[in-house]
Amino acid sequence: MRKGFTLVELLAVIVILGIILSIASITITEYSNARKNDDYENIANIIEKNADIFVNTNDEVFNAVNSKLTNINSECKIDYSSLINANLIDGDTINPKTGNKIDKESYVKITLNEDYDFKYTFIDKDEDKTNQIKSCLESN
Repeated sequence: MRKGFTLVELLAVIVILGIILSIASITITEYSNARKNDDYENIANIIEKNADIFVNTNDEVFNAVNSKLTNINSECKIDYSSLINANLIDGDTINPKTGNKIDKESYVKITLNEDYDFKYTFIDKDEDKTNQIKSCLESN
C-alpha cells in the first residue's frame, strides 16, 4: 500500500497551480489598470466641468475666451493653476495613473465646436509634450 504522492504528481500539481496563479495575476493587473483609467477619466471630467464653471461664471474670463475662439475648431487653454487659484480644484489632486499630484502646468483646452459651443478637454502636462496652445487669458 502506497502512502503519499510521487515526485511527478507533486510537480504536476505545482505546475497547474502556477498556471492558475499567472492567469489570475494577469486578470487582476488588467482590472487594476482599467480602474486607474476610469478614475483618471472621472477626475478629468471634474476638471473640465470646473473649467466650464470658471469660464461661464466670470465675465472677464468669458470675454477673454470668446475673443480668442473666433473660428470653428479654434482653441486656447486655461491653466490648471488658474482653476486652483479660483478655488475650483484642489491643488493636491492625485493622478491615479501615476500616483503623483497632477502637475500645475496641466491645462484645459477649450475648443469652439461646430455648434458654436465650448468643448473642454483636460490635458495632463505629462501627456502633452508640445504645449503649443495659447492661453485664453493672455492678451495677444
